[in-house]
Amino acid sequence: MKVSVVITTYDRADLLPGCLAGLQVQDAPAADYEVIVIDNAGQEECQRSVESYGFRYIYEGKTGICYARNRGLEEARAPWVLYFDDDTLLPPDIVRSYISYLPQVAGGAAFGGAFTHWYKSDPPDWLRMEMGVGKFPGSNTSFGVLPESRYLIGCFFGVDVAKAKAAGGFSPGYGMKGKEVGWADETELQFRMRAAGMTVYYAPELVIEHLIQPWKCSFRGRLRYAYSHGKMSWLPTGDNRYSMASFVLDILRITFVVFPVTLLRWVFRHREWYWQNAALIVLTKYAFAYGRLSKRWKVSV
Repeated sequence: MKVSVVITTYDRADLLPGCLAGLQVQDAPAADYEVIVIDNAGQEECQRSVESYGFRYIYEGKTGICYARNRGLEEARAPWVLYFDDDTLLPPDIVRSYISYLPQVAGGAAFGGAFTHWYKSDPPDWLRMEMGVGKFPGSNTSFGVLPESRYLIGCFFGVDVAKAKAAGGFSPGYGMKGKEVGWADETELQFRMRAAGMTVYYAPELVIEHLIQPWKCSFRGRLRYAYSHGKMSWLPTGDNRYSMASFVLDILRITFVVFPVTLLRWVFRHREWYWQNAALIVLTKYAFAYGRLSKRWKVSV
């Protein structure tokens, strides 16, 4: 066996079958991979769904995606674990293609691919303009070592099991905890891996689709998203130095530089923008700054 595919899920029995259906029709040899679903909510509906596809179901009682992902490391029978989010849509060749790269990343600690967006319902035009249609974390990067300034995204994230454990696994203080929005669990692990001299690889040729959750599709949701990122922007490095003076300087910069420049760009250069696009350029920066200032506030889905 070459890779253990691990899906972590919490109270999303409506979305999980879409991911499992994609895994059921993979064209990789059955002996090369397994599928494990770590249920962090303990739902009978989730268990029935997983078992109906013939995959392994495991309940992890400690709430938090890091606990679930660490459980996946313990349960894996293969030397590599490939994590997919439960709201991803997977092409039928993705597991086989991922496995085909493993000889090229021998000695690496983490290896992942790119994703594009999908929506549960047709999004407004301003949101499509904001989100774009490109691949992330970047379509301009060829296969190879990912620069240290960039990080693999958790919805399509693989790790060498032994190296992930040697780095300490996922830190439970980070990431989603039930319905509480969290980030940076995979980013913080990559930071520690690199600090220990380990290598992270990226293949933009490998692409899946990741859901833009409905709560992120509203104007208010985009502000919540920016705030939560600001709240956790310090997590990868542990450097949470952000004083009131720094906050005031950021507010002044946004108010007297970003706002007028954005307004001028909208009026004279980017008439194709919707008002929401122009407003969000400014307001998300305020939200991010407020998030950095107050890490104790919580955002829930």
